[in-house]
Amino acid sequence: MDIRQLLSSFSALALGQDKVVWVDQSDMAANSDQNYIYLPKPQGISGESDLLLALFFRELGRLKFTDPAQVGSDERVTALAYALEEARVKQAIMAEYKGVAGFFES
Repeated sequence: MDIRQLLSSFSALALGQDKVVWVDQSDMAANSDQNYIYLPKPQGISGESDLLLALFFRELGRLKFTDPAQVGSDERVTALAYALEEARVKQAIMAEYKGVAGFFES
């Protein structure tokens, strides 16, 4: 199974359906929009699978554990709120999926 099939399958298990969108642009950063996880298409580069796994789990955590209404929209605090939220989401995803911690360290 290649990395694309693996992450699409895991997305379906974790979220009830495959929510991974593979983007053609190689300079695209991974992100999510509360509906889908956007990841750059694999290019076959050494170490790429570990990076894609870490990006996938970070975005999966955002979809599962972040409520945008709780972060707020005040520009003075949004950056700090998202930084704190990033740490909270990382802990939540590592608690739910015990083997994930190693991906964040690679």
